[in-house]
Amino acid sequence: MNAPSFHTRLVWWSAAVWLAIVIGVVLPVDLGAKTHVIKAATRKFDATAAGVKPGDTVLIEAGARGPLRIEKLNGSQRKPVTIRPAGPLVIAGGIDSYAVAFVDCTHFHFTGLADADQSTTTAAGKSLRLEEGKNTLTVSGISSDFEVSHLEVTGSGFAGIMIKQDPTDDPKTWRDAFVMRNVTVRDCVITLTKGEGIYLGNSFYASGHPAGAADKRWPHAIEGVRVLRNRTYDTGCEGIQVGSATKDCEVSGNTIEKFGQRPFGPWQDNGLQLGEGTGGLARDNTITDGPGNGIVVLGLGDNRIIGNRITRVGHTGIDCQSRPKALLGPGYRIEGNFISETGEHAILVNAPEFTATVIAGNRLGQPGLAPAISLTEGTRATLRDNLPN
Repeated sequence: MNAPSFHTRLVWWSAAVWLAIVIGVVLPVDLGAKTHVIKAATRKFDATAAGVKPGDTVLIEAGARGPLRIEKLNGSQRKPVTIRPAGPLVIAGGIDSYAVAFVDCTHFHFTGLADADQSTTTAAGKSLRLEEGKNTLTVSGISSDFEVSHLEVTGSGFAGIMIKQDPTDDPKTWRDAFVMRNVTVRDCVITLTKGEGIYLGNSFYASGHPAGAADKRWPHAIEGVRVLRNRTYDTGCEGIQVGSATKDCEVSGNTIEKFGQRPFGPWQDNGLQLGEGTGGLARDNTITDGPGNGIVVLGLGDNRIIGNRITRVGHTGIDCQSRPKALLGPGYRIEGNFISETGEHAILVNAPEFTATVIAGNRLGQPGLAPAISLTEGTRATLRDNLPN
């Protein structure tokens, strides 16, 4: 039998390479992936001990169950671990607990989608409903590189979704040692919380945690944040609050309604807060019906506040302030927003440290306090093409 010709061998080799590319890169299939099931009676799931590997799927048994702690769950950048309900599922946390807690977990996707056709869902259109608990869903410890999506969260004793690790006496939790990266929260519905709907990142990036304490620690930064297309309704404090998101942060397409209904203190009643240490983009969010500011920005000075719709707020539509210990950018860009029916100014900027703030192309109507755009003494900004509604 004659050996295959060079041309034939070349064709075979090319076909093998093409097949390897299709299987390994193009097709989202891991032929070695396994499926694990968390039973209803399980309260603590150690993923490392259970043998969960990158690319695996973890199913949470359908039905009703108590709180669940998942720890040491580690996928990889190319092969995250997926955690999802096996069918319609309700997880209820105790009043001093959580419904679901992730601790020391990396490269995972926690989704409420049980199946492709979503034949059976909750009233909010999700297959997974998380109820009660002090913070109903938490991600803490040395966790990073994860996505949370398609959840219904309700009845929280404080925050609906809490994502951060406050600095402790363990140096591994300090800013110099730990950066949380690539965090996405999308397509969730959060209602009836006593505190924030979404609380992502520490609030004291510039002032330290706990604020004012002699032995304060500096909280970790978060790089690569996406908060997209969520809906919060009837939250006690802010609908969405992001802090310490120092690089590549985007908060876009969210709907925040009836915020600040039960604040635990002054100035805890805003729609969207971009807190200390937070830069990036807030775009196309709809914010309505609350006693505080629509958007409050305490950020890094590279913030872009673009195309948001803010109506019926008790204080200012967009309130931008500076935090001198956390300065970075040249100024705020506040452009193309629609702001109407505010109790005070439509836009207020108190940031004398910045030199290049731009306020342009906004539609401003019915401010409760004139002028519609207010700059505090020493604050510099370029104003153009801002029109009444």
